[in-house]
Amino acid sequence: MKKSTIFVFWLYLLSVLGLTLTVIVCSIYDAPIVKFTRDPASIAEISPFHGLLSSIGVLLWCSTAVAALFSYFLLRKSGDKSEFKGFLLTGGLLTSMLLVDDYFMFHDWILPKLGIGEHAVFLFFALSIVIDSFPRSDRQMASSV
Repeated sequence: MKKSTIFVFWLYLLSVLGLTLTVIVCSIYDAPIVKFTRDPASIAEISPFHGLLSSIGVLLWCSTAVAALFSYFLLRKSGDKSEFKGFLLTGGLLTSMLLVDDYFMFHDWILPKLGIGEHAVFLFFALSIVIDSFPRSDRQMASSV
């Protein structure tokens, strides 16, 4: 019972912090709060079908990340020692990074404004996938050399 109470507390705290941050950003940039709470298609007065495949892609990234991370935590709780557990964790984290990148358009819009090119982001993701594909025992041997 106590763990669930702590979990609910953190959920509420994160929600309140998120809303507080939204209000602060709105006041700093003198932006109406509806710019943060309404759907982009509604704000731009365009069809809700604009970006439909991108939205479906974000939903798929999210469901995949949740399934992998949830499975990792189930295996961890059961005491499983297999390498598959590590694969689920790193795969879930990598999928979460791709989700955030795709949804907030980091490699398209934000990172180029910071001087980080799209190719650097793709290289980072490719290296992350390659590193994750090596079995754990190979990684341990490579790090000891």
